[in-house]
Amino acid sequence: MKPPMKLDNLKLMLPLFIGLCYYYIIFYSQPAMAQQQAPIQKQKPVHEKSQKTPYTRLTPQTEINSKIFEIYISSSIDLYHFHVLDDENNEKSTHDYTGRKNKIQYSFQPVYLASFEAYAAWNFLQFDGIYKTNRVFKGGGTIEEGNDAVSTITSDAQISEIIGFGVQLFNLKTSFRTVHFNFGEMRVIDAETDSINEKQELLLKVNEADIRYQRPFKIRRNRGIFFRSRFFLGYRYMQYSLPRIVYTFTEAGETDQTDKEYVYKDETEPQEIPFKLHMLGYGIETIVFENRSNLEFLNELAFFFGAGTTKYKLGDNDEAKTRILSSVQFKLKPGLSYKLSKGSLKTSLKLQYEFNLLIPNPVNISKGSDSHTFGQADLYHGLFGSFDLLF
Repeated sequence: MKPPMKLDNLKLMLPLFIGLCYYYIIFYSQPAMAQQQAPIQKQKPVHEKSQKTPYTRLTPQTEINSKIFEIYISSSIDLYHFHVLDDENNEKSTHDYTGRKNKIQYSFQPVYLASFEAYAAWNFLQFDGIYKTNRVFKGGGTIEEGNDAVSTITSDAQISEIIGFGVQLFNLKTSFRTVHFNFGEMRVIDAETDSINEKQELLLKVNEADIRYQRPFKIRRNRGIFFRSRFFLGYRYMQYSLPRIVYTFTEAGETDQTDKEYVYKDETEPQEIPFKLHMLGYGIETIVFENRSNLEFLNELAFFFGAGTTKYKLGDNDEAKTRILSSVQFKLKPGLSYKLSKGSLKTSLKLQYEFNLLIPNPVNISKGSDSHTFGQADLYHGLFGSFDLLF
């Protein structure tokens, strides 16, 4: 005979028996009772786009979601740097700087903005859960971006309404970007001895606004390689201010021992010179990829030309006067996009570099007179990267 079951063993089996009864009631009794009352009409799941997540989530109506677990991760980093180039180091320059007293050197700490966003949702044994987080790391300054370019261009209410009406009428694309460089330094250097005559800290704020009319992408194919490209016309507004020296040049004569067109005559003390530039331009965006390849090559090429206003004085005792500027800007933005994996687990990586070269100069209205220049070109560039994961 088998020994009788002990009371302690019965106590251990009692929770298991209760759990089996609860499982049977939840998953078998309730659907059976519901079928006796009314038959279930299965409906197809509908797609509902979440405003807080940049992907489409599957939301069921009557059936339990087939996805037990889903996750979305997005991370990105933006890095900006501002540098000023001296025209004296340009071999193709038409100005001879021999005899100038001072020159200015600038140094700015790069501005970076890194962000991490994660979203997770799970459905297990009729228990739903959601987890969301958003982290931002920054340094060197601040970066602001958006689509409201009109308020950056002008504060006049009537002009804003006119521009806004034109944007909606022609379906134009607008964007703005403001970068604050909080840690900069200016050094006034002696042109002959390279010794530092003056030094001070700098704060630089660069405002940009773009309005574009762009055509849809056109696709061309050549031996298994696809080319997607679109042409755009655009307007660009830029505003920033830096301390600069205004140099005065005159046309080179026969007695001047130089192969340049202009020779140095005089210069001012360093002074704060603001720029407000309005430019028109054109460009092209291209995407190149091979058939069934996960790698895409990106590029944007643009050229802008325009004018603007500034204010400076030519002498210590003179008053600062508003003057006209001419400006030329060249933009290049190459990059690549790579899909690391496909299927239920989708991951992608994107890298881009942006190069902006801006050359502002005062406009010489009267012919034959002295001309003025800052002797500088501004290089404004950035590096951007992003990584996305969807499961």
